[in-house]
Amino acid sequence: MLKNLIKKVTRYTGLYYICALLNKKLLYILMYHGIAYNIERNNLTNYSGKHLPANIFEKQLKLITKYCSPVSLESIISDQKLPANPVMLTFDDGYMNNYTYAYPLLKKYNVPATIFIATGFIDQSHFLWTDEIETIITKAEPERYRFNWENETMALELSNHADKLRTFFFLTQYAKSLTAFQKNRFIEELRKFLCSEYDWNSLDPLYLPLTWDQIREMNEDDLISIGSHTVSHPILAKCTLQQQRTELELSKQRINEELGLDCISFAYPNGKFTDYNHETIGLLRNLGYKFAVTAVSGYINQDRRDNYQLNRFGGVMSLEELGTVATGLSRLVGTI
Repeated sequence: MLKNLIKKVTRYTGLYYICALLNKKLLYILMYHGIAYNIERNNLTNYSGKHLPANIFEKQLKLITKYCSPVSLESIISDQKLPANPVMLTFDDGYMNNYTYAYPLLKKYNVPATIFIATGFIDQSHFLWTDEIETIITKAEPERYRFNWENETMALELSNHADKLRTFFFLTQYAKSLTAFQKNRFIEELRKFLCSEYDWNSLDPLYLPLTWDQIREMNEDDLISIGSHTVSHPILAKCTLQQQRTELELSKQRINEELGLDCISFAYPNGKFTDYNHETIGLLRNLGYKFAVTAVSGYINQDRRDNYQLNRFGGVMSLEELGTVATGLSRLVGTI
């Protein structure tokens, strides 16, 4: 309660300016996935809130441009001096709504961003597996099930909306513990068991991938840069060394071929410290990537940063929460 009060008081009394002045050397990166209009709340769509409503995103951009200096990700690792209160925006996965909804707003407020794409998702050769689980559970008949997998019986409570949410969270976390091969088999068996079809023609519009034409158009704008997010979005720490190399190398090659550039930026799928390893970082270096971003919250020390482990704050937050991050207040009140 006290923290919430501090955040509200700071926002509405103008103390953000003071906090921003005191913390002007702090560098931070924001991580988004999608931006959308008319999000339905009566099913699992966007259950985790990873697709931020466009009106909220626009309010965030207004706050960011008021108190901070938006910069490109490339400028962060260059030798140039960054402006006071630098902030960088990023998007993961490669949803079409990055083009239809986020891009016009980024242009309106002149805010640069980097979009990290899973090339198999863009090429429609690999589904984003978290979205696939979500859709399977959404379409399942509202019942209680007993799912047998690897000599283990899982109780799947799908009787109502709340049960489906809990079950989806459980299955997603379980899938993250599996190897890439096991995870694919697990999802396939789950789909068959619940008799749920999942194909590109039936994707919820919220989860459609970008097209290469849309990606090219954005990449030609100085505001937008494109980075790699692997081919199939696996948990890299659960992959063999060769599987990791394939994911990092083929995604980079695909982007280079389509855009005529050398892709140098990368975002770790899932992005926590346990989701990649020192072998992953070694491969990134060897393949010519220059920097990589995580999904671990935290500010970046401009003088002692690790360009292969750049922290990011999740962008799905209230305006008060964003204000505490953007102005550095969160270091004082521990809101993040």
